[in-house]
Amino acid sequence: MLDPIGGFERIKDFFISYVETAFRISSVQTADQRRNLLESDGALATAPFIEPVPRYQQYKDPLEKVISDGRLSHLSQEGRDAFVELALSGLFDGEPAAGPVKRKSIFNPYIHQVEMLFRGSNPGKPGVVTSGTGSGKTESFMLPVLAAIANEAVKWPAPNAGFLQEKWWAGGDPFVHMRRHESQQRAKALRAIVLYPMNALVDDQMVRLRRTLDSDEARAVMDERFAGNRIFFGQYTSATPVTGYEKHPRKSQDKGEKARRARRGAELREEMRRFESDQDAARQHDAEARRKAATAGKKAPDPTRFIFRSIDGGEMVSRWDMHRAPPDILVTNASMLGTMLSREVEDKIFEATRDWLASDPDSYLFLIIDELHLVRGSAGTEVSFLIKSLLQRLGLDDPAKIHKLRILASSASLPLDGENEDHSLRYLRDLFAPYGTSQGPGDPGTQDPTFWRDCVVPGKPHLHPVPLLKLQR
Repeated sequence: MLDPIGGFERIKDFFISYVETAFRISSVQTADQRRNLLESDGALATAPFIEPVPRYQQYKDPLEKVISDGRLSHLSQEGRDAFVELALSGLFDGEPAAGPVKRKSIFNPYIHQVEMLFRGSNPGKPGVVTSGTGSGKTESFMLPVLAAIANEAVKWPAPNAGFLQEKWWAGGDPFVHMRRHESQQRAKALRAIVLYPMNALVDDQMVRLRRTLDSDEARAVMDERFAGNRIFFGQYTSATPVTGYEKHPRKSQDKGEKARRARRGAELREEMRRFESDQDAARQHDAEARRKAATAGKKAPDPTRFIFRSIDGGEMVSRWDMHRAPPDILVTNASMLGTMLSREVEDKIFEATRDWLASDPDSYLFLIIDELHLVRGSAGTEVSFLIKSLLQRLGLDDPAKIHKLRILASSASLPLDGENEDHSLRYLRDLFAPYGTSQGPGDPGTQDPTFWRDCVVPGKPHLHPVPLLKLQR
């Protein structure tokens, strides 16, 4: 960040915009007084504390040229073009361009981001990015995920009429599955599972996913490149409504079960109405903010709409929807994933994914663990066993399918210097191996800790040379 004070002010204004949107006050005078209070020092935030962090070296080519690299030759040209347009519509800053690829980069990606793209796009090449704060680690592991899904999505059949147009919650209608007008030939399965250690980080990731997959620019790319389909994503945590079955497989005629279903349906209806109201208010707020900025000749502030769930695009906001058709990208935490694996109600999520991995020779599952340095001690042991249980559930322990797993992670620290190297490599081996190390059918993978040395992708700081000063006699 080249403007830390300006960045601090934008972040503060971002949170104030959230408060004004989520907790609206009809009185203009009272609303202005609240804003003045929130903007005062010590109310919402104190004066900024600045910690210098290094800049990182950029790759020699922009993203639209990176896709021509031979390490991505297994992707179709149509898939690569769609991937770039999508990545430059929210994940990275981009702008319209003429030519086969209709968006171009404003800045080149970092070297470690491109390295993670190359590693994650091929089987048997796990990637653990260890660059510092503010170095784009999330973008590093999202790039190969978007590349793989985009390469598949360009072949999806178009959805049927009425796709994402129904609003069952607006009236008294019963629950209607949001993806029921999607083509039956469009495989519905998990393509990526993103694990976070805590719900606060899940919420942060959802803001990024909304910006990446649900911006106006991203929707336009998917309308043109993916025949109007959407890449679906959703968070599955304790905050995701609503619990229990939509229809219990054995108790559907039981009076108590009918009452429970009606109660849960009413609860979900109210949640959907709230989501819609918050999103509408956020969009109105953003439109007004853009108008004021244009009048003042200033740059428009960051949109607040991505803080809130959007129910007219690719985000799946209810458990019942995800039970019917798993999202392409599932964001959760280890505790909830363990719970899901032990309950019958989430069986269909894993069954659909298992069937897809078994039936499609080009199918792959990305397992992504953010903040890997927090996975340690007894909790780390539990996560290791959880990963093994997940892979067995999905059939990825089968030697014929073990190569279908791609492992990506980010960590604030994973030292490879001196005696720390052996500890770090054994840690990665014990946590994952042999999963993620198989490069194709018939390759069982490896248990060798040294395999993981090349999997660690550190950032390369951009350091200016300091001239030597001549001493004056």
